[in-house]
Amino acid sequence: MRLDNKRKKVIIIGSGGHAKVVYDTLSKSTLNVIAIMDIKKKLNEFFYPLKLIGENDLLIKNYPEEKFILCNGLGMISVKPNKRKQVYDKFKKKGFSFLTIIHKFSFVSKSSLILEGAQIMAGAIVQNSSVIGRNTIINTNASIDHDCDINDNCHIAPGATVCGGVKIGKNSLIGAGSTILPGSIIPDNSLVKAGECIKN
Repeated sequence: MRLDNKRKKVIIIGSGGHAKVVYDTLSKSTLNVIAIMDIKKKLNEFFYPLKLIGENDLLIKNYPEEKFILCNGLGMISVKPNKRKQVYDKFKKKGFSFLTIIHKFSFVSKSSLILEGAQIMAGAIVQNSSVIGRNTIINTNASIDHDCDINDNCHIAPGATVCGGVKIGKNSLIGAGSTILPGSIIPDNSLVKAGECIKN
C-alpha cells in the first residue's frame, strides 16, 4: 500500500459505508488513524476504538494541520449536492491536506498522475498516462485505461470501465458497472447511470 504523509496522524471524515472501506484499508497500513470526525457525532461500532470528534474540534485547531492529515470518508451517491466535494473544499480552505490512498491490491501505472486526496481502491486499475484528479474515488474493481483524464471530485463506482482516451469532467458520478467507450468526453457534473454504456 502506497500512502502519502506517513508521519502525520490521520483523521477520517464521515462514518458511513465508504468510511468503513477506507478505515479497513488504512488499518492494514503503518499509518496512525486516531479519530473519526462525524457531524452527527454518531460512531458506528465498526470504528471502535477510534476517538469520535465533531467538526468544531478541527476548526478550532485542537488538531493542527501541520500534525494531522484528513482522509475523506464520504462516498458520492449523487452529483447535486456533492457532499464529498463540499467537505474537501471546506477543510482545504482551512489549510488541511488530504490523504491520497493507493490500495496495495490495485494497479497504477508509474506514468499516471494521482493527485491529492484521490483514492484508488482494491482491485482498481489505472493504466499509463492517465490523470486522476483531486478528491476523486476510483472504487473497487473500476478500470481506467490509458490516456484518460478523470477530473476533480469524481466517483468512478465499483466495476465501471473507462476506456482509453476518455475525459471525465469534474464532479461527475460514473455508475457501477457502466462503460465509457474510447475517446468519449463526459461534461462536468454528469451522472452516468449504473450499467449504462456511453459513446460520443
